[in-house]
Amino acid sequence: MMKDDLIDRNALATFLNVSYGTLGVWHSIQRYDLPCYKKGRQVYYAWDDIYRFISTDDEDYRMLVELQDRTPLLDRKGIVQLTRQSLSYFLKHKDRFPELKPRRVGSVIRYRRAEISQYLTWRKQQLNIYYERKLNPHLTI
Repeated sequence: MMKDDLIDRNALATFLNVSYGTLGVWHSIQRYDLPCYKKGRQVYYAWDDIYRFISTDDEDYRMLVELQDRTPLLDRKGIVQLTRQSLSYFLKHKDRFPELKPRRVGSVIRYRRAEISQYLTWRKQQLNIYYERKLNPHLTI
């Protein structure tokens, strides 16, 4: 395995938005199927295994491997801060945007930052259409 294909436990904790100790507990009690590789005292994880761990299905896994998105996942609090919308509003409208896939990491739901950016772009387009119709009711789109 190449060095670029591996990530250490600290970086993985940042990526998954969990604590370093949580990953240690998961490994020691083998709670999740997330294989790790030890080299001396260091613990490393393969990106392919991580993408499989956070993917929602096989198609999502293939997309994650293609994109190689290594930006940290966001929890719901992070989404609220990023979108500047209330969590209830966000959860209410998520059905309209099927590309937004919640990923369960431990007991917490997390989202990819790229999916949230796509959601915000979609939401901006919807607002623009709404305001164009409101300003010019005779306009047909």
